[in-house]
Amino acid sequence: MYAHVCCRLLSLFGVCQCLALMFLMSWYYAIVAIIIAAAIYKYIEYKGYDFFPHYIMHRLQNVDWKLCVLLLHKM
Repeated sequence: MYAHVCCRLLSLFGVCQCLALMFLMSWYYAIVAIIIAAAIYKYIEYKGYDFFPHYIMHRLQNVDWKLCVLLLHKM
């Protein structure tokens, strides 16, 4: 239970930091980026997840993530 709440709070803290830095650097581009992200979210929500080709989804599900992380860690 604690880890679940802690991860969510940590993620929320990261999002707040990211948004604050975006607005501090350039509020205009921050607003544009948020609008683009919202438009992509709404497009995927409207189209559903079935618009991805099935062979791409199948490839993503069969990736050995542990091996990828180990290989990246060794770099």
